[in-house]
Amino acid sequence: MPERAGRVGDGIAESTGLTRQARTARDGEAGAEAPMLIDQVVSRENLIRAYERVVRNKGAPGVDGMTVDDLMPYCREH
Repeated sequence: MPERAGRVGDGIAESTGLTRQARTARDGEAGAEAPMLIDQVVSRENLIRAYERVVRNKGAPGVDGMTVDDLMPYCREH
């Protein structure tokens, strides 16, 4: 299947990087992008921003049934 360009914001982004990351994750191989991306996702600052956004939006419980009120105590414990 040929790789296609995808639209991102106001510009065009080639999907080759995403395809490479997907293949790396699927195949279990460590790619140069993999550690940096996961480090950014789970960084303390990113998680705090995500939490604040959920609280601000009065987020609904997820599939696990955890409420916004239960989230911060859970995060502190784990």
